[in-house]
Amino acid sequence: MICLNNKIQRAESVFERVIYSKAFCYALPLAVLGIWLLTQTVPSVGGYNLIQYLYTYDHGYVSRGFVGEVISWFANTVTDELTQKINTGFSWFLAVTAALCIGKTFAAVRDDKQKYCQVFLVLAFMCALPFSLSQHLVDVKLDKLVWAITLLAIFLSDKKFGIWLCPVLCALATVINPVFVFTSMVLVAIIMLQEFRSNGYSKKNLAICIISYAAIIVIALIAPISQQYLGFETPKELVDFYFARYGGTVDEELYYNLVNEWVLDFFMPVKEIFGYVFDMYFEGGGGIRGLAFIVIEALPVFAVTEYIWGRAIKSENDKFQKFIFFLCAIAPIVIIPAVIISWDVSKYVGSTVLVQLGLLVYYITKKNESVCGAVNKVAEFFKNNIFVSGAAILYALFIIIN
Repeated sequence: MICLNNKIQRAESVFERVIYSKAFCYALPLAVLGIWLLTQTVPSVGGYNLIQYLYTYDHGYVSRGFVGEVISWFANTVTDELTQKINTGFSWFLAVTAALCIGKTFAAVRDDKQKYCQVFLVLAFMCALPFSLSQHLVDVKLDKLVWAITLLAIFLSDKKFGIWLCPVLCALATVINPVFVFTSMVLVAIIMLQEFRSNGYSKKNLAICIISYAAIIVIALIAPISQQYLGFETPKELVDFYFARYGGTVDEELYYNLVNEWVLDFFMPVKEIFGYVFDMYFEGGGGIRGLAFIVIEALPVFAVTEYIWGRAIKSENDKFQKFIFFLCAIAPIVIIPAVIISWDVSKYVGSTVLVQLGLLVYYITKKNESVCGAVNKVAEFFKNNIFVSGAAILYALFIIIN
């Protein structure tokens, strides 16, 4: 009996050494994401997103035109098969960068079981959200590529030499899709600022922050201005020019939507775009109902994260660190301009949820005392209130299933 107990204890010891090893921390998320992606069918790109694979810089700089421009270097005709292969490549890029960040997170807290469990729960929730990693991996939007680049920048943000790639990656993400400014940019921008603070206000980190922020702002401002000078007289002329590269069949509904709705921003003054999108989105009240539903879904997450940032601000003595926590707290307001000029509200609210949870994971990983203390208070509250815990579980299941 004693011999059996010894064998069980040794087995448990070996098991713990394996699951808390650095190699396992990286291997597990890569295996899970890789296996899951292999079971999915990544589609070819269609609808509005297709034109982003057809844009070139032949008439000047086009917002969201970088991917299409690169494709034009190697192929004169864009087929559905080609977009499916490229989209699959973007999915694997996202899976690998996500696995690197998740692995790095687990490796940083593997010596602390409490933080390990906290990080695991938050990451599991992030990966299971319908507007999260699981969706991006099989989506056709360029958002997946932007998120992959963001995660790579975050992974390199504390590397001695790799950090110098962060400004390049931020500029690249903005060129690929300026929507980066309203989504994952907030996450990498705050993390770079925190690295500047954590490294004793080093000149290197300051330079990286300034270059990155300047590149994002300049490119984001150029995008809406440049598309007014492409030389096309009508939306039809623009659509016909770029779709000349398409090797598939353009159905009437797609063509109508492109000409009459989806590319009108190339030809409208900014004031008219706001009014046009507002009328289209809120027509019949459907937009209001959808917006209300999405916000209600996200409110519990925001309530928890805002409590954590508020408590972290109160417990922190350093004024600059307080300022960074304040930025974390107000980060969700960044999506307001995007919501005003776009009807894709779920994308921006969902991205804000991911940014908030991502920041939370980052600070737990860095073992920041103020944030970890606030997180422990939240964990203790749920532990002592079984009904609230049950409601939280039901909420999480509702979000995932819905």
